[in-house]
Amino acid sequence: MMHSDVFVVLDDVQYERRGWQNRNRIRTDRGAAWLTVPVTAPYGTPISGVEIDNSKPWARSHKKSVEANYARCEFFKYWSEFAPCYEKTTERLLDIDMETIEVFRRILGINTKMVFSSELGITRKKSDLILDVCRAVGADTYISGAIGSDYLKMGDFEEHGITVKFQHVRHPEYRQNFGEFIPNLSALDLLLNEGPDAGRIIRDTEIEWK
Repeated sequence: MMHSDVFVVLDDVQYERRGWQNRNRIRTDRGAAWLTVPVTAPYGTPISGVEIDNSKPWARSHKKSVEANYARCEFFKYWSEFAPCYEKTTERLLDIDMETIEVFRRILGINTKMVFSSELGITRKKSDLILDVCRAVGADTYISGAIGSDYLKMGDFEEHGITVKFQHVRHPEYRQNFGEFIPNLSALDLLLNEGPDAGRIIRDTEIEWK
């Protein structure tokens, strides 16, 4: 997000079971552990239509897990910034996702413009969807994860004057509790361990562009 002028949230694409849309990992004394928001989502449900299953005490469980594993971190005080996200009953997964993202954006000083794909009136799928999103927001460059090379139709982007850059990220190491460093955890792990320096660490992360 820090490397883009516009960040598009694909809220009208199909929800992915066992993906990252309703869960992430934190560090514990036993290694990495998942924090999952339970949801109800029949097959084919778009992310914007996924409902949270509030019959389960997930919010209380998340709070207990974070407090038990991060209370001794130097910058644990930042956890209080997320309290409002857990102190009310939220019905939609997209809402809790966006609330927590906005907290991170505020703390890390990320001001990138955000747009929801559902606002763009696009109906095509996969590579065509990404191309149409780029055209709708007037993009001349699309930043993709490395896996994008498996499905993006590069010729279509070239035809419309859009450059595609694939980012291969070398995960940075930072201070972390409980011994050996574990990569690919929630940004919360970085924030509670490094505090104000978290933004610099993200910006300085080594990226190989292809």
